[in-house]
Amino acid sequence: QADADLGAKAMAVLQKHCGACHGATRASGPLDVRDYKTTVTASRKGKPYFAAKDADKSFAWQRIAVEKDMPQDGEMPAADQDVLKAWIAAGVPAPAKVVAAARPF
Repeated sequence: QADADLGAKAMAVLQKHCGACHGATRASGPLDVRDYKTTVTASRKGKPYFAAKDADKSFAWQRIAVEKDMPQDGEMPAADQDVLKAWIAAGVPAPAKVVAAARPF
């Protein structure tokens, strides 16, 4: 249950901060945060966006927490980064109820 709650929290963080470019109205690159399965299987430049149990190998984590150039509208709050880091460390568990957001196109 705890992992599922973490999965739900992580997906909510991603949809809140990344959804405008990676989901809500368009999908920029292969990452689409409207859908858990797509989020955890997407990769870029041979590197997964979210590598289970390995933040250093997670392309998105590097952009969010190391390079700090994502999200484009400003640095993600530390509390939300903590959720993502814990989610990655836990193996990117799925939310208890995997629900894809509505796809407007």
